[in-house]
Amino acid sequence: MQDREARTAGRNARARERQEWLRTGQVELADAMMGDKSVEALSDAVLSFFARYVGCQAAALFKGEAGVFRRVATLGVPADANMPERFARKEGLLGQVASEGRAIILSDIPEGYLTMGSALGRDKPRHIAIVPTHADELVNAVMELGFLQPVDDIVLELLSESSAAIGIALRSARYRTQLQD
Repeated sequence: MQDREARTAGRNARARERQEWLRTGQVELADAMMGDKSVEALSDAVLSFFARYVGCQAAALFKGEAGVFRRVATLGVPADANMPERFARKEGLLGQVASEGRAIILSDIPEGYLTMGSALGRDKPRHIAIVPTHADELVNAVMELGFLQPVDDIVLELLSESSAAIGIALRSARYRTQLQD
């Protein structure tokens, strides 16, 4: 009986830790997105947050408008890396995520994928999460995050739970820019 109670207590403690980690992540993401930022500055802040909080080593964010998604931010990607500037819905894996509105996780990445690098060298991520963001139930951006370690379920849960907040913040930044213009 004591053994079962100990296992239950351990599961409950892990569940509380998981919820606290998710809650802290959402609060810190909201802090990172706070203020009247441009789409590019907001995108940079979002990618920087995920690099710090979930440990991705490389990332790109593509903002969509009228069915075309344009790259607005990168992190950990060398300037001369072969990376698309834009894509359309249903075009490649990024376009598939934009079209279907659900994340794709890739492991055992083949050659030719997103490159990350520093002054000491270059490599490719071992695992990639391609995640949509939503505003008004429409996909308005796609993030590609590269990891050296497998993507944990809790990271995917944070990405999923953050999708609407990021999408709405990006939509607001775009509206602000249009008003200023």
